[in-house]
Amino acid sequence: MLKKHRYRKRHWIRTTGTVIDANLDIDVDITPFDREDPVDTRYTRELKIEFYTASGQRIQFWNPYSTSVSFQRLGKRINIIYNPQRPQQAIIASGVNGAGCMITAIILMGLAFIAGGILGIML
Repeated sequence: MLKKHRYRKRHWIRTTGTVIDANLDIDVDITPFDREDPVDTRYTRELKIEFYTASGQRIQFWNPYSTSVSFQRLGKRINIIYNPQRPQQAIIASGVNGAGCMITAIILMGLAFIAGGILGIML
């Protein structure tokens, strides 16, 4: 996953797109005899983004989103990246679901554990 993210960041084209639609599907599955969790709810959230390639081709795509970008209003400009050979392959370029944020969170947790260990030894 990190290799794919790095490849996209280096080789795909960064531009801005416009949020033109949003979709939230809720799938509720009720199992009456499951006493622990009788209701299984799945949410599918997507934003529809429109952008223009460097050659002027208009592209629209649906992108799953996290809660950090879910509040983007219709008409809002948003950073995206797309594959120059296949412009239909496009994704939102920013957001909490990026690999960069995951790495940052892991590093911060590691630093917290190291600091806790040092404090434990010193006290």
